[in-house]
Amino acid sequence: MSTIIMSQCWPLQGMTPAQKAVLVSLADNANDQGVCWPSVESIAMRTCLSERSVQNSIKWLIEQGALHAQQRNGRSTVYTVTPAAFAPPQQLRGANKDETPANNDRTPAAFAPTPATAAPRTVNEPSRNRKEPSNTGAGKKSKQPDEIEIELPDWLPADAWTDWVEHRREIKAPLTQRAAELSIKTLAKLKAQGNNPVEVIEQSVLSGKWTALYPVKDRHGGQAGTAKQHMNFDGKNYGEGIGDDGRF
Repeated sequence: MSTIIMSQCWPLQGMTPAQKAVLVSLADNANDQGVCWPSVESIAMRTCLSERSVQNSIKWLIEQGALHAQQRNGRSTVYTVTPAAFAPPQQLRGANKDETPANNDRTPAAFAPTPATAAPRTVNEPSRNRKEPSNTGAGKKSKQPDEIEIELPDWLPADAWTDWVEHRREIKAPLTQRAAELSIKTLAKLKAQGNNPVEVIEQSVLSGKWTALYPVKDRHGGQAGTAKQHMNFDGKNYGEGIGDDGRF
């Protein structure tokens, strides 16, 4: 390896990473006169490039004057690394510390980084006091002004749940996270008993003061989902009437 040739190759610009890798690999094999004769296969192994890419890079380096090749019949090609023929003169002499060559001020357009066309942007939006309710069904989340975040079941509309949260806040009994979870659990139980969850919430809201959820009262003052029965001491249900045999 020639440190003289290698030190002349490192500053060179205006070539692709593959072309630079091939040039440095050749310089690493060269003597102080820049002469070497490695095979294309060995260069490909050292640079992790394909043999075709190595051949294309060698061709380009020869065209630009950084490399000279001499074909030998039946033997490997002899290369002479000539960085002086490629690099600007000030690069080999060493640039003045107080002066920067104009040609080095800009990155060649061919190698300038290109920003992603679909790069994501971060946008900071002002927070709103209330989010629009979502009616997407099961798994939807409702986040209220009190910072309560809870998944609503598919049978409970988001706007009905919002009414319940706002009602609790208006009567000075805002829901906590745990209270919200228990409210969903209570609504599920009442629904299983035949109560409409929306009507259950509306009933508590219309009361103007209720902090809990109760079975919906029917127009007779009873509770929906619970059948009235008239039982005797023997467990007979007289509300069912008389059977075909004349007995209750």
